[in-house]
Amino acid sequence: MRVAFDVDGVVADLRSVLVREAEVLFGRALSIAPDVDEDHPLEGLNHRERQRLWRRIATIENFWETLGETEEGAVARIAAVASTRRWEVLFLTKRPATAGAAAQTQTQRWLSAKGFPLPAVYVVRRSRGLLCRGAAVPAGPAVTRAAPVTLVRSVDECLEVLAAMELRKSEV
Repeated sequence: MRVAFDVDGVVADLRSVLVREAEVLFGRALSIAPDVDEDHPLEGLNHRERQRLWRRIATIENFWETLGETEEGAVARIAAVASTRRWEVLFLTKRPATAGAAAQTQTQRWLSAKGFPLPAVYVVRRSRGLLCRGAAVPAGPAVTRAAPVTLVRSVDECLEVLAAMELRKSEV
């Protein structure tokens, strides 16, 4: 089975680092909104401030390697299940360039350091949804209502759902 995981907000904790960097840059506390789009994760910043924050992030050497996991050990658990079940895993990200190595290389190093050896990473320059459409993979909220897709709250729950889908597929 082939599966893809978005990186930021799914396995990598980008929000906490963005909040920390914004607080240092602007000298005020910001909140993390749990239901905010990962592409716009900060409340309390206007457009100009967000641009300034991303310019600051771009100067940090190998910034993408500094992030923590959203759930401790999640990447290693994905690797273990994928290896056991012989899944082909692709990690998708929309990360912009920063100082240091390419975003793809930084992401591969990060995933490897977190327990996923030889990760396949694709850096999307536009919408991940467009990539899915181009590859004939359903994506988006409308699809999750119409197709046998389940929204999950954790990586472990996601792995359980994927394993169950694979089992149902093999029984057909």
